[in-house]
Amino acid sequence: MGGVDSCTRRAEQCESNHLVFVLLESPILDNTNDIGRIWQTGSESEGAGEMKLLAIVGPTAVGKSRVALKVAEKVPLEIISADSMQVYRGMDIGTAKPTPEERRRVVHHLVDILDPDQEFSVADFKGEVETLIPEINRRGRIPALVGGTGLYIDA
Repeated sequence: MGGVDSCTRRAEQCESNHLVFVLLESPILDNTNDIGRIWQTGSESEGAGEMKLLAIVGPTAVGKSRVALKVAEKVPLEIISADSMQVYRGMDIGTAKPTPEERRRVVHHLVDILDPDQEFSVADFKGEVETLIPEINRRGRIPALVGGTGLYIDA
């Protein structure tokens, strides 16, 4: 996911290659219009078959998932959870998992895929994401990496 490091400056949005990196440092309400406009503009200038990725990251309770759902109203995306606990079934308290209704509105990946006694490492996450990103792009949609587990984002 080259380009992430160049976008980690203190800013709400940064565009680098085919990555839009959104760093949420405090709760926000409605700055999703700019994200949608970047994708619409960027998609006109990018060559066919080039990969795209949206990353929405930040600390706990700043509204990352809410922003992703609002962006999904403007651009076709699928959410890839970058939360190390959301992969586990039954671990709903304290993980802010998407509701069933939210999961019906927007496709979510890497949520409720394992039992709590199963291991899931950063390497496992990276392997899953490296498969998901091109698959989602081939469907003509944008993968949105959403979460606050820093090791997962860096992978």
